[in-house]
Amino acid sequence: MKSPGRDIFRLGGTAGTCLAPALSINTIMRAAISIPLILWMGAATPAVLAEGGNASAQAPAGEVSAPSSAAKEISPEELAPLEKVLDAALAAYNADDRQAFCGLFATEARPPMTRHNFRVIFQGIYLNEFGPYVSKRLLAAESNPDPEFGQIVYDAVFAKRTHVKVSANLVRESGVLKLAQLRFEKL
Repeated sequence: MKSPGRDIFRLGGTAGTCLAPALSINTIMRAAISIPLILWMGAATPAVLAEGGNASAQAPAGEVSAPSSAAKEISPEELAPLEKVLDAALAAYNADDRQAFCGLFATEARPPMTRHNFRVIFQGIYLNEFGPYVSKRLLAAESNPDPEFGQIVYDAVFAKRTHVKVSANLVRESGVLKLAQLRFEKL
């Protein structure tokens, strides 16, 4: 039973009607990218937005300010443990070593990194689109080397494409740093 612009879904064995029109994956991805910007803008005052969004110059003490455009310094010591995990994942990706690759992911990673997901996502999409990994350059302004919940972002070179954004979110699981997410996208 379908109505124009509505889909039937099952959740917990119960059928229901989704009142929102069906969305394409492109619409969902555009929305996901814009959410952080919307959330940040929600913290800015109208006066700040009227001044071109320069919240760092106008935000009262204790309020959220705009991200700094100044170059961010990340020490090699901060970066090393996170980069070690990412480098192992990229080596396993290039070697087509599913077992080693999946072993680098946290058990709570969503979607879970299984052999099937490795085959579908990393071999089926990323390897076909980008080819093997070659090298990378840190994007420090987009990275946060937190030792418990870090994110590192790179502009990487792959065999089929020279500018690929590689972003890795890492978490500490039972004292061991693991990947929670690894994503490759065109720059």
